[in-house]
Amino acid sequence: MKEIDIVECRRIFRKVKHTVKRIAGIERPSLTLAIQKLPPHIEAYHPVGTHYVVINRDLLSRIFSMTDSRETIESYLFPLLLHEYLHSFGFDENYTYHLTIEICSRVFGEDSLATHIAKYGVSSVIGRVESEENGRRSSVEVIGDLDLDNQSYIA
Repeated sequence: MKEIDIVECRRIFRKVKHTVKRIAGIERPSLTLAIQKLPPHIEAYHPVGTHYVVINRDLLSRIFSMTDSRETIESYLFPLLLHEYLHSFGFDENYTYHLTIEICSRVFGEDSLATHIAKYGVSSVIGRVESEENGRRSSVEVIGDLDLDNQSYIA
């Protein structure tokens, strides 16, 4: 299985942040990427009151092993990261869902893969990713800052 490309995740997240700031006029600094083995029906989540965006480890691995195309990987990850980023503002599921679709439509086009994923989820394209652990959650693995734009030094 191909390794998860954290640098690519950061690049896509920066695009998400800049897009939300440009379109919605809001931004939130200092979010951290974490990955976790999750049940197949959970693609990602933002734990309320935290600075984390948690992505399903098996789903992320599948995405990076399916293609080397940056454009395709971005089409998969942009709506996923966008949805969780919008949740970090405290928006409820209904508002977040519709705003994610609207932003993806404006950035990628109404008939794009990213907009389809915003509407129906990544699993609608690549199928449910079954975990070796029968859908049990594992501990959260903090990968590092998604948001390098707001760091004044390199650690």
